[in-house]
Amino acid sequence: MKSTGPVPGKMKILRISTGVFLVIVGIVGLILPIMPGWVFLIPGLIILADYFPWIHRTLEWAKRKAKQAGVRYHDPMTEIPIGAKAEKTLLVTSDLAINFMGLEAARVLATPHLVGHLEYTSRDAVLPYLEPGYDCVGTHVEVHHLAATPMGMSVTFRAEITSVEGRRVNFKVEAFDEKEKIAEGTHQRFIVNAARFAARVQEKFAGTNSTKDVYR
Repeated sequence: MKSTGPVPGKMKILRISTGVFLVIVGIVGLILPIMPGWVFLIPGLIILADYFPWIHRTLEWAKRKAKQAGVRYHDPMTEIPIGAKAEKTLLVTSDLAINFMGLEAARVLATPHLVGHLEYTSRDAVLPYLEPGYDCVGTHVEVHHLAATPMGMSVTFRAEITSVEGRRVNFKVEAFDEKEKIAEGTHQRFIVNAARFAARVQEKFAGTNSTKDVYR
């Protein structure tokens, strides 16, 4: 008994015709906003790639480029892990201590320097997870300075990421000297593209910035 299946030559013509049809519909969909053209274009190209080597090579090249682009240009916030930490230790020297009391023995770590180093430590916690060209700036600080630390004593600053809200990263911050905890609180930083941020700041300085928010 003879086979009643499709003739191979006719099947080839049918598949090529189907692929061409899908490609045409896909191109129309890309040009006219009436349907998602890629839904038709990609299957059509996949069908035609079985019969036209140059289409197959083009698809493989596109897949490689898409994969590279996905690694290089993904959202700079998507891979920030909750619980990431950073720590730094420094010695309280004269340039970090208050001097307004007029007594050398009363010179202790100044609160502005305490807060500043907690901010820098928080930045250190998130920076390794940002894409090149991105950084972060402080937007909120709530810190309790619990105890004084005299000059000559070391202080350890610690920061831990507690949550990520879009481009906002929240931290728990603490500081300890050689005797006790001297500070605790929370901090928030906002992720920015450094070049765009710099341009916005200069626009603000020149009075040409159309928005008051330089972070956007």
